[in-house]
Amino acid sequence: MRLLNQITTMLGLPFLTVVAEPKQEPILFEDNFRLSKPGKNWQIKTGAFGICDGRLVGAEKPEDGHGAVTRTPVSFSDTIMEFSFRLDGAKGFNLVINDQKCKTVHAGHICRVEVTLRSFRLSDDKEGAIRNDIFAMRRDPKRKQEAEKLLVGRSKTVRCGLKQGAVV
Repeated sequence: MRLLNQITTMLGLPFLTVVAEPKQEPILFEDNFRLSKPGKNWQIKTGAFGICDGRLVGAEKPEDGHGAVTRTPVSFSDTIMEFSFRLDGAKGFNLVINDQKCKTVHAGHICRVEVTLRSFRLSDDKEGAIRNDIFAMRRDPKRKQEAEKLLVGRSKTVRCGLKQGAVV
């Protein structure tokens, strides 16, 4: 079964739907952000999240010492992710897929999309920078170069020119 995880809310758009393909499969998760705050399906870990004009809006809190994180548990495999977003004062964001049962990587991180005003970066965290052994090597100045060699081909960066406030 191929799943489509369509995230059209990330940082400022009006709804989220997670559905399975083909279209006759059931909807796995949906949120239209009509409540005054994120609903029970959103697990806010760090940062501040709210609903403003029918949009999910997230912001980092400096005292957390970590980027803003909210989670929505959904089981899927062989996924295609599509999402729209708007950077409205933010320098960027990450959309990270986690599997908390995976102990070979730091914090269950499997893969991610990093978005900044200048680039999109797709990363394989499971076999890349967040794999436990590589994660440890990168923090050891004596092994950092060795770790960097193991990361070749584990990510791809595409340059772009986004503008603050533009919907992408």
